[in-house]
Amino acid sequence: MSDNHQKNRVYQLDFEEYLVKEGLTPKRSASLDYLYQRCVPLKGMERSQAIDDLISFFPEGALTREGDNGIVYNLEPKELNRMWLEQIRSIIDGMDEENISYCTGPTASLIRCLQNPLNTEFMFCIQELPFSWTPHPSSDFLRALSVLEKGDRIYVGSVLECM
Repeated sequence: MSDNHQKNRVYQLDFEEYLVKEGLTPKRSASLDYLYQRCVPLKGMERSQAIDDLISFFPEGALTREGDNGIVYNLEPKELNRMWLEQIRSIIDGMDEENISYCTGPTASLIRCLQNPLNTEFMFCIQELPFSWTPHPSSDFLRALSVLEKGDRIYVGSVLECM
């Protein structure tokens, strides 16, 4: 999983197409009011590039664009979980009795990997999660993807760039 495109963005995602028509609205929750005070919705080519940036965090072909608002999930069920687990195992291999009690080195890497496996500043508002209008780290995005079947669609609502 990638290390590029470090911008502070919030992606609104859903697995139902109706969200694309509605997008984020500031009246839905206090979290959104806060987001709209600190973030600017991307439009046109900037929004399109932001969606491509998100897709680039995954192995080539894992996610593909479909139109302006759709992303197709191209992995077999649980394949993303297997890749995440490999990432975790490679970090654990560097841990020992000396460094496990310190939040540096491999221990810090493990904590970051569990919380933010995409290693990005991107946050995600995912309709299927509790508190869906509150931005979540990439671990919650991966958990949401982990239940998808090959060919399932992810719909992108608003993409916000935050200061």
